Amino acid sequence: MDSTAQGIMPKVFIIIPVYKTEKYLQACVESVVAQDYADLQILLVDDGSPDGSPKLCDALAEQYANVRAIHKTNGGLSSARNAGLEHVPEGTKYVLFLDSDDRLAAGSVAGLAAEAMRTKAEIVMPDRYEKVFEESGKTQTAFLFSKQYQIEDPIQFALDVVIENARAWRATSVLYSYDLLKRTGARFPEGYISEDIVFNLQLYGSANRIAFYPHATLLNLKRTGSISSSFTPGLEKSFFYIDACAREFTKKAGVDPVVADQKTNALLCRNMVVFFFSIMSSKNPMDKAQKQKYIFDLLDDARVKKAVRQKHKVPNFERRTVRAAFAVVYFLMRHGWNKAMIALLETVRR
Repeated sequence: MDSTAQGIMPKVFIIIPVYKTEKYLQACVESVVAQDYADLQILLVDDGSPDGSPKLCDALAEQYANVRAIHKTNGGLSSARNAGLEHVPEGTKYVLFLDSDDRLAAGSVAGLAAEAMRTKAEIVMPDRYEKVFEESGKTQTAFLFSKQYQIEDPIQFALDVVIENARAWRATSVLYSYDLLKRTGARFPEGYISEDIVFNLQLYGSANRIAFYPHATLLNLKRTGSISSSFTPGLEKSFFYIDACAREFTKKAGVDPVVADQKTNALLCRNMVVFFFSIMSSKNPMDKAQKQKYIFDLLDDARVKKAVRQKHKVPNFERRTVRAAFAVVYFLMRHGWNKAMIALLETVRR
């Protein structure tokens, strides 16, 4: 985009939480600074990082005129993002979040902002992203949803894609209208995993429309030791919270109770099965008996029991083998054959 076009583009504010990512932070910030976009400001939120990240944040703020750094005590990713939202400067039109071990693809800000201005949409979402595997350096394009799910109505998109199909949760590299953020008062829930879906549901009920950007904006680093690659005991707390938020969303949106029940049950069922696979994995230090008891206790929960006994479409995972495994697990749970389901999980996770 040439400088003349940039001159009419609105101010974009990018919030980057930083915690123990000293190794990746420089490349992350440079990918944003290098964006061909004139009115761009970047805030680094040091979340009490114990490594060299705080000093690097300050050094980057000194190096680049449009980079600023703030420091806070550790409170987690949601806390850091929320702190960033408290520092959005006057005149900002759009806000974008980026994790400090990821990067922005070239031209992303200009492309997203141009799409927002063209469509007047309050949310502009890329339909894909690039996985970058740290060990091999290889990249792989991953689609967030197929073209049939590019639904401009935010409530219908939330019902069909975010809730029923558990897709498009990610908040990073999505362009949000700052007016929408102020109007809803949306914040990331603290103390939970998968906080992005809760944040987005706060917005979908009030946004005018969603626009879709047919390019990858996010270069998402896949590394060992990240939150998403580790077993998290107690993850059901987050999934029950997501379930409650999804049901509250459908209630406020006036969705037919039968439809709302089907879609929210699909989400909880999917999330529980994801957790069941995680429980049975080698990353979980529990012994076999403890793992089995953990799953059986969850299956005894009335809310889970209701969700898993209902028939649902198989989630749209990229790998066919994963989809096949889910289809069998869904079938076994729906018929109450939980011991057989556990045996399958053990076989898959060996």
